[in-house]
Amino acid sequence: MTDALTQLALAMHHGPGRYALLLGSGVSRAAQIPTGWEIVEDLVRQLAVASGTVVEGDPRSWFKDAYGEEPDYSSLIERLGGTASERNGLLRHYFEPTEEEREQGIKLPTKAHRAIAEMVAAEYVRVIVTTNFDRLLEQALEDAGVRPQVLSTADAASGALPLTHAPCTVIKLHGDYLDTRVRNTGSELASYEPAMDALLDRIFDEFGLVVAGWSGEWDEALRRAILRCPTRRFTTYWLMRSALADEAERIVEHRVAEVIPGLDAEQFFTRLWERLQSLRDLGARDALSDELAVATLKRYLPDPTQRIRLRDLLAEETEILCRELLNPRFGQAGQPTAETIRARIADYEAVTARLEKLAAVLAYWAEGEQVGLLVEMLERVANAAPYVGGYTIWSDMMFYPAARILYSASIGAIAGGRYATVARLITAHISQGGEDRPAYRDLPAFRVIGQDTGHALEGLERHKTPGSERLFDTLRPSLQELLPSGDRYEYSFDLFETILALRNAEGSPESQVWLNPGRYSWNYGFRVNLSPFGKLQASAAADPSAPIFKSGLVSPSLVTSLAATMQKHMEQQSW
Repeated sequence: MTDALTQLALAMHHGPGRYALLLGSGVSRAAQIPTGWEIVEDLVRQLAVASGTVVEGDPRSWFKDAYGEEPDYSSLIERLGGTASERNGLLRHYFEPTEEEREQGIKLPTKAHRAIAEMVAAEYVRVIVTTNFDRLLEQALEDAGVRPQVLSTADAASGALPLTHAPCTVIKLHGDYLDTRVRNTGSELASYEPAMDALLDRIFDEFGLVVAGWSGEWDEALRRAILRCPTRRFTTYWLMRSALADEAERIVEHRVAEVIPGLDAEQFFTRLWERLQSLRDLGARDALSDELAVATLKRYLPDPTQRIRLRDLLAEETEILCRELLNPRFGQAGQPTAETIRARIADYEAVTARLEKLAAVLAYWAEGEQVGLLVEMLERVANAAPYVGGYTIWSDMMFYPAARILYSASIGAIAGGRYATVARLITAHISQGGEDRPAYRDLPAFRVIGQDTGHALEGLERHKTPGSERLFDTLRPSLQELLPSGDRYEYSFDLFETILALRNAEGSPESQVWLNPGRYSWNYGFRVNLSPFGKLQASAAADPSAPIFKSGLVSPSLVTSLAATMQKHMEQQSW
């Protein structure tokens, strides 16, 4: 619920005017405004009393027996009121408060109406479609300083200002209570005039929808208008207080709507307006949580129609990080001290956190061109910061954010069994000194956090592989959802560092083989057979066509040729 509501607030904040509201009787329910059917039933009772009859049971059945037709709003008004003034007087008490009701807050704009009016005044909303024929919304808008264009008939729709030129347009599909041409019966709700249909077609095609207080059950013409729209440029959000009717479920499926359960109209619109105010005051970046960014990514990933939004989301978040990395605080900071090293490492981790979470989830699920987006992200971050001269600690550390992205994405891909994705990531191009080098050369942990750097970090003062251990500890939260088991996370991390070591050693003469240090090199001691390398070695002998080999990430021959060297390396490191 919270995620969908916040997603909507962000969408409205970044695209003011893109969303139209579709409001039903549930929005006015808190004001104790009766529904159209409730008014019809009451009018039938009045007609029966005026005819000297006491109605027992369903008043509509009595009317049908007495007059040979279904009761409808318009004919009842005609029968009960001879003149326009009499008809208006007959209806006012349903919609306009008495002094006593006014004191009790009855038949006055609710918190939902007020919040909607504020959103209109702030230009977040410009179009409102409603099945209500009360005037509470218009009252709230006028109190907020907005003079809406109100369209309640086909004639008004034909002569209306274009939607983009009016500050606010309210389309009252069922009419206005002071006009006897109100729609209420099944036949009246079965079709609209061509001008109204054309207006709805444009709205449902060009705008996202926020549906509240409408069941979708009775309004056949409105349902058809939504269902015949083939496009969904923006998301539909549907507020659900109770189980959706079958008709509503069809619309939700057709529009691929986000259903927001558990809130009434007052709670929903009040909270939405509060979030919009927060976004306006604080800026969208501050309000967008890491969890929301990940939830948005997950929503885009499986939907081919969201490929542009997916690219935009990743590009935006990548550029936010790259701008941070260009901040002078990440430049040459004088002679390194334990205090300044710790501060910079923590600062790098803070600014990289969101993108590394997105990278992990993307890598776990990525297919086709989505893998390319992941590689682009890594290369952009790795090549973003200019070379930092002076102390080697600072120049090595400038690749720490890229290393975090590489590790997070690669471990996420390993968790998802996507070894080909890891192969693409570790061969991404890192530019350094005018030379393109693969990521597996420049981004292993020990290269970005060397011994001197790592030993300045609290708790790692005497550690063999402090850079590796720092990444292992601090990346855990970003991968918790994908690898909830601590053992699986540890094994996946060690497998990735084993792969980096193997690829770096590839092609070296046997006498010159040098293997990257990492957690894998001491974590298993003499139990090499239980380590990721031990299992790779067993697999290379038993099944050289296993997925990890088939992907091209490592070859069985490489594992076999380095077996003795790797085993010796791990046994030496375990002391």
